[in-house]
Amino acid sequence: MLGKPHAVDVGGSTSVSAALLAVDTTHADELLRGRIAGGWAARTRELRPTTPVGGVPLTGTPRYLLLDLEAATTGGTVAGGLQTWVVLQYPSGERVSLQLPATTFGTGWDDVVVRVPEPVPGMSLVAVLLRGTPDSGASPPAAGVTLTGMLANVRTAAGPVPVPGSPLPTADQLEDVTPVDLSRGAWDPAGGTTHVESGAVRARTTPLSQGWYGGPVTAAATTFADPGQGRPNIGVLVTPDLLDTLATEVGRPMHLTVPGAEVDVEIVGTIPYLPGHPAGNGILVDADRFGRAAMAASFPPPPANEWWLAADDAQADAVAAAVEEAGDGVARSRVQERTAATDGPLRIGVQAALWVVVAASLLLAVAGIAMSATVSVRTRRLELARLQALGAARASLVRSLLLEHVVVAALGLVAGVAVGTFLARAVAPLVTVSPTGGSPVPGVVVAADWPAQVALVGTLLGLTAVVVAVVTNGLLKRASGELLKLGDDR
Repeated sequence: MLGKPHAVDVGGSTSVSAALLAVDTTHADELLRGRIAGGWAARTRELRPTTPVGGVPLTGTPRYLLLDLEAATTGGTVAGGLQTWVVLQYPSGERVSLQLPATTFGTGWDDVVVRVPEPVPGMSLVAVLLRGTPDSGASPPAAGVTLTGMLANVRTAAGPVPVPGSPLPTADQLEDVTPVDLSRGAWDPAGGTTHVESGAVRARTTPLSQGWYGGPVTAAATTFADPGQGRPNIGVLVTPDLLDTLATEVGRPMHLTVPGAEVDVEIVGTIPYLPGHPAGNGILVDADRFGRAAMAASFPPPPANEWWLAADDAQADAVAAAVEEAGDGVARSRVQERTAATDGPLRIGVQAALWVVVAASLLLAVAGIAMSATVSVRTRRLELARLQALGAARASLVRSLLLEHVVVAALGLVAGVAVGTFLARAVAPLVTVSPTGGSPVPGVVVAADWPAQVALVGTLLGLTAVVVAVVTNGLLKRASGELLKLGDDR
């Protein structure tokens, strides 16, 4: 999640706030929750990157970068300053931007030392970003002046190990210094504005002139090409609310402004809602391609502000507690959210009421069956007496009455389960609300617990058999002469 950017329709002037969700869409089904037609993987297929970012490999565990930096002008002189960032990529794909010391036009720095946060083996250098700002108080150049930023003599150092609160070491204090061959990266020539050789990377900005003076000029040298993958801009999916708010449609461009970056995108489709934001304006984008587009526009890639960790349900609470104990932020688990949604204080009353209904239904059903068996025996005593007089055993008569009532009860249970299932599917979505009182998103899906249903039906059939057997056996007596003499008058 990268916060709430402003989504601006490039074709007009409307500017709105929207929730932006940037995730690794190659694992969309694992990361995104909620039911959507075809699944999240199919819906986000067009957002995925088709090629990885290789970068220039850094040897060992690079705790520091050591480099030379220069800001040169050609075609004249102009006053101003250059800000440079180096973007490193971790083996996991996460990126970090290192801001280098600011440089005035026409000057440079030698042996600049930069500390690498959380260094690990397998890191790589993926981009050099330049942003030059001319001195607005100075006179603009008479002709076009081009600004070229150069990163040269790049080296890594494995030591010393940083101590919290300690000052940055000097170049002479670094240990295990290793040169970096910048030519090993698949650098994008960017229309001829980027030139790379083994020891240096040069990126050239658009010319500064009287008509373009005062505003920032940018350049970017990247180890990847065309973040749009054939399109002018990267693709995003938006919610229908955003389309309505901007009065735009699929296929139109937008300009996104997030803290520290501006990126042009293209609407390639819609999603009914944004996971985690059931209503309102929402934008879904691939985090990798969004970062590439930001770097191509000379902005440091926006950092992630949420991490989603995979853990078994049994370990989820322990993992969340460990994250908070380590001071890495506020952690919530899906297990906790599911428990709160199903067993929380707001749901206990509903569950208690349902259990009362189930218990009452069982008691009423057993009482009804007992009454039915009693009436059946009493109304058929003469018939049963004649059968006994003819030699029928009481046990056989009890079994026949038991079978009769079990069949009737089974038919009633099947009909009851069918009607109950239909009513649950029809009524449950209408009476279920979210914690905010609105309709839940995604919509309600009734999931029948069939093992529990079968157990309940079996329990009721067993109680039916016991009750009918006890009642019929108690009421059924040996036929007497007086009962047979009364005949049909009895």
